[in-house]
Amino acid sequence: MPQRMGRGRGGARPRHRANGTVYYEARVSIRGKQTSFYAETKTGAEAKARAALVDADRGVVKPNDAILVREHLESWLESVKCNVRGRTFAGYESHVRVHITPVIGHIKLVDLTTRHVRDLLVTLLFDKGLSETSVHHVRATLSGALKMAVLDHELPRNVASLVKIPSTGRPAFKPEVITPEHARQIIEAFSGSRLEPMVMFAAATGLRQGEMLALQWADVDFERREVTVRHSIDVRDGQKVYASPKTKKSRRVLRLSDLAVRALDIRRRHEEEDRAIAGGAWQATDLVFAGRVGGLRSGTAMTHNFRETLLRRGIEPVRWHALRRVFAAVLLDQGVSLPHIRDLLGHSQIQVTEHYAYTMPGALRDAIDAVDRALPLAGIADAGSD
Repeated sequence: MPQRMGRGRGGARPRHRANGTVYYEARVSIRGKQTSFYAETKTGAEAKARAALVDADRGVVKPNDAILVREHLESWLESVKCNVRGRTFAGYESHVRVHITPVIGHIKLVDLTTRHVRDLLVTLLFDKGLSETSVHHVRATLSGALKMAVLDHELPRNVASLVKIPSTGRPAFKPEVITPEHARQIIEAFSGSRLEPMVMFAAATGLRQGEMLALQWADVDFERREVTVRHSIDVRDGQKVYASPKTKKSRRVLRLSDLAVRALDIRRRHEEEDRAIAGGAWQATDLVFAGRVGGLRSGTAMTHNFRETLLRRGIEPVRWHALRRVFAAVLLDQGVSLPHIRDLLGHSQIQVTEHYAYTMPGALRDAIDAVDRALPLAGIADAGSD
């Protein structure tokens, strides 16, 4: 009877592909290097690992040249799943399943060349019609997976990092440029609605939507006029969960402007009305921007209602994320330095901040002050919906 092999000594464990099927991976240490062997069955993977150990004892080390790109990508996804945010992993998994595996998944990992990667990018750009930005993200995913192969000595170099994305000549995506007048129209469009405090607070603080939805009253210090960003909302396995902010710098303390305090005052009145209506059904979550019974508000529904309201009011629609750009532009317009704006937005790299804080015509600060004067605290009507 063959001896049972333990984990790290060739014992195989199951892995799951995106389509739900199972394959097996056996890992062994050969001359101090962890090497994986794959097969459709447990015994098959263990047999490959056992043969490699025998060869190693004889002084003959063969490269694991049978692994396919598809198999390596599946192993990489499994290794990063617990180390990234749920939405980030969903993006990786989608890139692998939809774009990378169908084109180059059948190629042996050791045979992968820059030509294969270049052909993949051309296919995505010109055959599938993806934007250059989308293709950049797909290449970054592939490069991340191949980096692990290089570290594991499965590949001598990361071929994905060597290939430039071909130019399509199509106009690149440009972020929304919101003029002071447009910003004033957007905020005034929600006067008296359920979304009013959320729109005001987003423009006044630059918080990400997930950070706003996770914000609790305990995070707000009215006496010091500060808000502490401690959590965000993430999605894992289709379920909304509380998570740490997007980056280390995203955990931050922000000073509350008059517009932000005004938004919180309005939200408090909405909550008092909701509590009275919900009665015993009210959920004591302490969420600032909770739904009608105190639970977690749907970001998707909030974004949809935001866009529909703008269209209904005859205002050029923008993405919800554009409110975060408004905040960055306000600071830039007032002469705040990019490093300080980076810290307030919670960016990890200043290059991202440069993409956000574009210069806008006119004095946006004056426009925001005008909104403050235009929106009275009293007489807020419940004209919207969750």
